[in-house]
This record gives sequence, C-alpha cells and structure tokens, in this order.
Amino acid sequence: MALSNAPVFPQAPFLGLQNIMNADASNKKTVVTGAANGSKVVALMATSTETANARVIQVFITRGTSSYLLTSVNVPLNSGFDGSTPGIDLLNQSNLPGLPFGGAVGVDGAAYLYLQYNDTLQVSSTTTVTAGKEIDIVAIGTNF
Repeated sequence: MALSNAPVFPQAPFLGLQNIMNADASNKKTVVTGAANGSKVVALMATSTETANARVIQVFITRGTSSYLLTSVNVPLNSGFDGSTPGIDLLNQSNLPGLPFGGAVGVDGAAYLYLQYNDTLQVSSTTTVTAGKEIDIVAIGTNF
C-alpha cells in the first residue's frame, strides 16, 4: 500500500445533535459518526431542563462492538436553560486532561477529539432523566 504525503483538509463542517430523554434510560446515544477520512470534534456541549436532579453524562468512543469511556461529567440542574446556569463543556481540559488543544485546523486554545472512520461518539446518562425533561448534547466539528 502506497502512502501519500498529500495533506487532508477539513471538507464538511457538522453539527451533531442528540437528546437524552426519560425513555432512553442509560442507553448510549450517538452524537457523531466518524467520516470516511476521519472527523475532528472541536466542541461537545450539554444543556439540561432537569429541575429535580443533576445528571452525570458519560462520553464514549465506540469502535466496532467495544465502547471506551472517556469521561463522566456532572450536568447541574437547568444548565444552559434558566439563563443563569451555563451549559457544560464536555471536552474541557479538566474533564479530559489528555486531549490535545489548539492547532492549525481547529479553534486555537480549545480541546478537540479525532474520530476514525466509523467510530461513534456516544453519550448516556448514568441515571434516568425525569419524565418531561431532557439533556441536550451538541457537537461541532468537521469531516476530513
């Protein structure tokens, strides 16, 4: 197999959207699937309409049939919903200290995560979300 020295540049920005609701229990939900030449996730955010209980959101990369837990993050009540509690950055260096950040193809100073072809970036709640409430997840990135 011949190797190419040709650079690969971002081709298509994406916005991955997912919500975790009562019926999802603690099942994993896919936010992003790695594109044919890979993908770069530059932001992963969570908001919550929960008013009774904070939730712990887990972030996984799944490759084939194996899931790999990256982090578990507390999402407080009303995060990003009530106008005073901010949404949660799931990719920040405190939650994932090993992530690279900055760089020519990303947002300078922001952590990012690469996905290989067919990798899935998935999220779940460790406990069931209250009926009528939801946790919303937004991923921003680009496919190569």
